[in-house]
Amino acid sequence: MALGTRIAVEVGISAAVPSTSNASARSHFTPVYEQIALPVRNVPAARAPMRLTMRFAAIVAVVLVAACAAPRPRDEALQAAYAAAEAEATSLEARLRESEEARQQAQARAKELEQARDLSERLSAELRRLEAQVAALKAHETEHGWILTLGSDVLFDVGEAKLKPEGERAIAKVARFMREQPERKIVIEGFTDDRGSRGLNQRLSEQRAQAVRAALAKEGIEPQRIVARGLGPAYPVAANSDPRGRSLNRRVEILIGETVGRAATGASSRGPK
Repeated sequence: MALGTRIAVEVGISAAVPSTSNASARSHFTPVYEQIALPVRNVPAARAPMRLTMRFAAIVAVVLVAACAAPRPRDEALQAAYAAAEAEATSLEARLRESEEARQQAQARAKELEQARDLSERLSAELRRLEAQVAALKAHETEHGWILTLGSDVLFDVGEAKLKPEGERAIAKVARFMREQPERKIVIEGFTDDRGSRGLNQRLSEQRAQAVRAALAKEGIEPQRIVARGLGPAYPVAANSDPRGRSLNRRVEILIGETVGRAATGASSRGPK
């Protein structure tokens, strides 16, 4: 009976020790087993079960408390490693977000630069085309805009204010240019030489300027964009003492820009009066 009791106690103690414990852990419980096993031999057979049960319960409780309180270095090391790995993962995730944000910003900046380059190329192409058109019209640029000079002998017959076919073709070229510059104003100024009466020259210069204005309107240029005036023999560009000089003075000037008229540009920009 005592032997059977000893076996029961030994089994109970073994059950209290985790199966995964190593040899050192099991040796931790060996003295406890000895404390249980030795006294059991001296317990009378009739009283052994009750005393054994009470003592066994107490010892098991002590063993369980000791097992819970015993240090477990391997578990603590694993927990520390897990915490470190989790912290590293959090740090990597934050750096990844920053990297993604930087990548998106770089892509947006690259797109802006690409759009700016495309715009610059389009503007450069437009400027080259505009310069070619201005050169074809034989216009020159001033601080007030472009000035296109058309000889009256090309546009009109002598003493007439009706455009010749050649003059109509010249005005059509100007209209094509102006349709691509819808924000710009047009000032048409007619001039004559000093031959004949001043009043006649004044009326002729006004009629010719109005004829050019009507031709531009016919080509689709809004009339409200156009100012037409005659200045007679004023502001000559050459001497009237010879035929060539008088031919240069008989002209129509078309000013293309933001300012309107000679009052804005000033007489000095057209030569002496």
